[in-house]
Amino acid sequence: MLLDHHLLTNVMTILGFKQTTPGLKVVIMLTDEDGISLVNLKKQGADGVILKSDLPEQWLEAVTAVAQNQWWSSMRLVQTLLNTPPSQPGNDFCTRELMILQLVAAGKKDKEIAQHLHLSERAVRYHLERLRTRLGVQSRAELAVAASRLQLPAP
Repeated sequence: MLLDHHLLTNVMTILGFKQTTPGLKVVIMLTDEDGISLVNLKKQGADGVILKSDLPEQWLEAVTAVAQNQWWSSMRLVQTLLNTPPSQPGNDFCTRELMILQLVAAGKKDKEIAQHLHLSERAVRYHLERLRTRLGVQSRAELAVAASRLQLPAP
């Protein structure tokens, strides 16, 4: 199964697909800007990760490798991972997540964040849910406090 990571929700997970369809292989499609961790996708059950901008030959290589029970990843994603400096507080978030955290800390609402970042409100809510999970908080207020502790610059 080729699956755009933007279609994944809290209800619909890679592991969920695999539990309902034994033997299913899942290759996740990303854009260069997604900032998604290869390690996290692997933990979630992905069998491969490819960039939407990769060449057709790479797509064929990915599908073939995964069909043969091999993990596959776009070389550009691997290079990005290898060139990433060691994590520091606040450094393990993608740029979009950091921007959203800054705006939440500034008291902006979902609609204002969406307009500021040229995203849909649904995309903002998706990122907010991921951030709450990653930071171990339940509410927007707790998220704002956690964002403030990261001492992010003002948006």
